[in-house]
Amino acid sequence: MGHKLFTTFLLISGLAVTSIAQNRVSKAFSGIQRIVISTSSGDCLLKKSSSPEVKVDLEHTFDEGYEPVIEQEGSRLVIKEIFDRGSWKGKGQWTLTIPDGLDIRFNTGSGDFEAADLSMELDMNTGSGDISLRQISGELNSNTGSGNIELYDMDGEFRFNTGSGNIRLEKAKGDFRINCGSGNIKIQDIHAMISANVGSGNINATGVTLTGGSSFNSGSGRAIVALQSSLQYDISVNSGSGDARLDFNGNAISGQVVMKANKKNGRITAPFTFDKEEEITEGSGKWDQVVLKKTVQLGESDVRIKVSTGSGVASIEK
Repeated sequence: MGHKLFTTFLLISGLAVTSIAQNRVSKAFSGIQRIVISTSSGDCLLKKSSSPEVKVDLEHTFDEGYEPVIEQEGSRLVIKEIFDRGSWKGKGQWTLTIPDGLDIRFNTGSGDFEAADLSMELDMNTGSGDISLRQISGELNSNTGSGNIELYDMDGEFRFNTGSGNIRLEKAKGDFRINCGSGNIKIQDIHAMISANVGSGNINATGVTLTGGSSFNSGSGRAIVALQSSLQYDISVNSGSGDARLDFNGNAISGQVVMKANKKNGRITAPFTFDKEEEITEGSGKWDQVVLKKTVQLGESDVRIKVSTGSGVASIEK
């Protein structure tokens, strides 16, 4: 599509503001409650607006076989990319300036996603793009195949999944469900209920204050958790073949403690004496194993504290 036809398309579908330069589009819309974005490789940036208007800016270096579509359907804004004649060389950057309270649906093949200083409902999926969120509140659900996820100053209910990327969560509160296939999870300064799971990477969590029952699990890496305050809720720290460590960081240790490790390859260490020690056979046939289980009641709290490993060291530290 040449620039003349492309300009005509924008004039037909535009509303309040329409302007175009070479490989640049700028449009504005009112009355938007939901935005549906679907890109092949274009990046997306969400910024805070000082007005209820939604502004869309696009800059790209694709050739004439690329057609960006920006259409309003009632209270819904639809954004998508159409490629013709194999015009995949180039790069696109979508910048959306939006008010709080919108419902965002974003899907991309290889584009990155970034947002800051917003309250919204967000559902996103990327194939290989990275995700970066700062000062975001609301309800979010995110999935990426091989991209990294970075989260800072979050508040709300969040679900994040990545296949082979890393996840970093810092300065956050709320309810978090984080899953990582083969990357690492790093958590710092949180006041939250959290479920963190990784297949073959490490979990390293520091400055942790729990607001609900939480778990930290690694298949073949380390799972290390350092608390910021005394436990008021259940916690489980587990690793299949790495070390599992819970550091109370000077806070009182009180609750029902259960620690486990494979008898042959694992080990249990703690700064207190156990009430009960036993050996349990788990599995069957050639997959069975003898597991050491040690338990103790410390103080009067009924909080359940579980630390376990297969072939590493399960430890609790003061």
